[in-house]
Amino acid sequence: MKNAYKGVEFDLPYEIWGLYYQDEVGNITTSHALRDESSKLVRVSLNPRFSLLGGWKSNWQIGYNFNT
Repeated sequence: MKNAYKGVEFDLPYEIWGLYYQDEVGNITTSHALRDESSKLVRVSLNPRFSLLGGWKSNWQIGYNFNT
């Protein structure tokens, strides 16, 4: 579907650890996290259990640890 929300990709600092992500009922169906040596970033891709259409809602929780 053209107007459906199907997922999100984002980068996090390379030094993070203990990355977690979950939705209201457990783990997000499809997820990938890769520590990219060349860019010194953690690349994360999260996709919900189903595509979200306008007006639908889904809560996600994303967290990680980072030493300052």
